[in-house]
Amino acid sequence: MEENKTSTSDKFLWWLASADAQLLEGNRSEQRKFSLIGLSIMFTWLFATAAWTYFFHTVTDSTLIMLSGGILMGGIVLTIDRVLIAGLQGSGEGSKTGAIAFRVALALCLGAFMAQPALLYLFRKDINVQLALDCEVRKQATVAEINRSIQPQLKPLIDQRDSLAGIRASLDSQIVALRNSYLAETDGSGGTGKVGIASIARAKKAEYDAATTETARWEASAAPLLSKINSDIDTLTAIQNKRIAAFDATENDGFLARIEALQHLIESNAALRWRYILLLSIIMLIELAPVLSKLLLNTKVYNQRLVLEEGYLLNLDREVFEKKYSEARKYSDAMHQSNLDAIDKIFEKSNEMMNQPSNAEANKYELHHGKPPSVNGLLAHMKQNLMGRHTSSFEH
Repeated sequence: MEENKTSTSDKFLWWLASADAQLLEGNRSEQRKFSLIGLSIMFTWLFATAAWTYFFHTVTDSTLIMLSGGILMGGIVLTIDRVLIAGLQGSGEGSKTGAIAFRVALALCLGAFMAQPALLYLFRKDINVQLALDCEVRKQATVAEINRSIQPQLKPLIDQRDSLAGIRASLDSQIVALRNSYLAETDGSGGTGKVGIASIARAKKAEYDAATTETARWEASAAPLLSKINSDIDTLTAIQNKRIAAFDATENDGFLARIEALQHLIESNAALRWRYILLLSIIMLIELAPVLSKLLLNTKVYNQRLVLEEGYLLNLDREVFEKKYSEARKYSDAMHQSNLDAIDKIFEKSNEMMNQPSNAEANKYELHHGKPPSVNGLLAHMKQNLMGRHTSSFEH
């Protein structure tokens, strides 16, 4: 019977599912299960890459950053999913409740965060409309804040300018009244009713001329102050307009602004709220799909093989350690016995030397140290010579 060859795509799917291809040999049922698990991980990976690419699209215009960020975050999600699946295999397969609850909670957190870019893309048209309204509200609030901050400086100047304008209006109205009275007195339409320049008319004209002269003098004296006030008001107004223009120049369509616009839509639209919850649940299930597929597809044969392989490796490591320990213990015992024999020889040799004062070793000691050998000195001398010779012979 011809053996079924494993394709490269199957090996790739098994790698995604954190499975060992050698342990899957000869078991088509387990191979199909891990291929399905690998497919669920692959599509979750592709979805995460697309979602994160759109997320970076909302915060930057650089295509390189968008693609690099999407691929990087997709790879991180893929790694986490593979770790979750690997933790449900082998010896970790038996510890169900706590481990599975943790893995499900982690997958749900990933799904909830990964759902945000996808929901922003799905509701992008409605979000654009709401974003324009939110921007206008923020602009009105910003303008009000700018006006409030500049009012302490602007209001005294405006009041002073209005006061000067009131004085000027009062003087102008006085001049107009005197002029009309003078003309009425001259043409006989008012006053005494006599036509011509009479004494009363001349007096009224003198009052009119005096008022005109006084008004001109006041204007000349108030002109520098009025000019300074208008200049200060123009400066503050320019600062105010510059701040408003700076706000208009900022981009108000970033990720957080869109999230806020989506939140406002959800709060104000009940129909959209339920669809948002439905889509959020579906997207979270996409992230949860690898863990669910591993739990639903019972891979007992592979898990048993993995447990047996782990047990075999543990036993093999234990045997290797025990052999090394036995060798080290035997070497230590041999060294200990050898040292005991050397010590016995040292004492035997020293006793012989003490009983034979003309011994060559005593002569060597006396020649080297310049004094007759003592018991302790000769013992140390012999120990050094014999232990050194013993060690050298042992090493050879």
